[in-house]
Amino acid sequence: MSQDQDDTADDLADLSANWALVQRFLAGARLNTTMPLFVSHTFANFAHALVLVHALAVLQQALIRFRDLGRFPKCGRNLKALLDSSENHLEWLDLPTIREAKSRRDGIAHRLEELERAQVWTYVRAIEKQLQHWGIVSESDAMSPG
Repeated sequence: MSQDQDDTADDLADLSANWALVQRFLAGARLNTTMPLFVSHTFANFAHALVLVHALAVLQQALIRFRDLGRFPKCGRNLKALLDSSENHLEWLDLPTIREAKSRRDGIAHRLEELERAQVWTYVRAIEKQLQHWGIVSESDAMSPG
């Protein structure tokens, strides 16, 4: 195996491990916001929204790796630039939903907008399906329905 193949395998393993953290964070958010203790609806939504922020960071890492491998034209490291540059070069399953998730993440991070948990699940599942399609996350590691 060449050094490039070793590096790619290591990168894929890192991305897969990072996605496993997304799964753990979401499971923890679900558990901790459904316990019989009082947790406000807003706090529960915020806890889930943080998972979306992390899920998009994993997607961004994958896109940076693909860009560095020459799968699409060079561009900046920010997610919008990566989505725009890769749009016609990578096989996307549901790019509009991914773009919407990115927009909602920006609202959470920059304007403290609230996002309902069910919508977070929709976005995280779309990201997960995309990562599965690219072979970064295995289908056997898929999240359980929310």
